[in-house]
Amino acid sequence: MTALSFADARQANVYPSVVAGEIRPRLNMLGGRFFFDGHWGFQYYASHIGGTPFDELRPPSLRAGDLVVVAREAWPKLKHPPAAPGLEIETTTLAVPGSAILRTLSCTAGANFYSSVALDCDHPTLLPFAFSREPAETFVFYSIRKPGARSSLSFENLRSEVTNR
Repeated sequence: MTALSFADARQANVYPSVVAGEIRPRLNMLGGRFFFDGHWGFQYYASHIGGTPFDELRPPSLRAGDLVVVAREAWPKLKHPPAAPGLEIETTTLAVPGSAILRTLSCTAGANFYSSVALDCDHPTLLPFAFSREPAETFVFYSIRKPGARSSLSFENLRSEVTNR
């Protein structure tokens, strides 16, 4: 039971780490609004930095500078880039590696302590834990930009900038 608690705590730590180290700096650079979709643990931390849940039934009118982030592993609703008429959407994916092979969330291994559904999983995830080397979580960043605007921000530069502070 101790190993399971440790694995779940490591999984849960992915969300505050990514919100603080990846999303907040990117949002500060873009200067727009922040929308999110994904696991309730991600929702908790994303809302603490001013994020708004992405409502797929009444999607927001996105504008240049906005950021939409989807935590993909546990039942997000937003499966495609959001609509942003007249604007460009820059898509970046961040796969956060797991720290061990014990997982409380894994489509491949059929585990999901949090629900019975995982994104793009064609079979039920009914086990509370399993063993897998999948990423702990995968985040998709949709940065909304004016047409022709190029991003000078990359995750490598961002990580370096955050680490050096």
